[in-house]
Amino acid sequence: MNRICEAVLFAAEAHKGQTRKDGKTPYIFHPLRVAARVAKQAKSTEEMIISAYLHDVIEDCGVTRGQIEACFGPVCADYVYLLTNISKSLGIQPRKARKEFDAKRLASAPREVKIIKLCDRIDNLSEVSHLDHGFQLLYIDESLFLYEHIRDGDEDLAKELLEQIQTIRRELKIGNE
Repeated sequence: MNRICEAVLFAAEAHKGQTRKDGKTPYIFHPLRVAARVAKQAKSTEEMIISAYLHDVIEDCGVTRGQIEACFGPVCADYVYLLTNISKSLGIQPRKARKEFDAKRLASAPREVKIIKLCDRIDNLSEVSHLDHGFQLLYIDESLFLYEHIRDGDEDLAKELLEQIQTIRRELKIGNE
């Protein structure tokens, strides 16, 4: 079996029983969409696609960096670890400080990681409409802050993310900055 298929199965098992914030949609659909988007990028690599499938398994499933390295190698382990929001496990509070820490950490990540994160955030924003209005506002602000730190990963994806943020801001009737 090839490594990408192994990553799909690994992610499916790790996310088994989890749902998206709507409480209905199986969580695995999110990494599947993110990985498909990453695979469409001209500069994508096998490691990027694998890491896109696995991007939430450390943070949400209790999988370790060592397990990823053992199964998929050090590059994938590094990418997934860089995509993991580690601020919560470090005890950083409040939420704003955590999000700032994680965004600044991504700012120094390799281009490959930023591309995966751009695809991840674009996908997450596509589901924001069903969330509580207050959380929508918070998530849009956090997305704009994150955009500033990862936009150099890929010009086209960054433009798409910014347009998506601006569209949602208009729909929520938030003034543009």
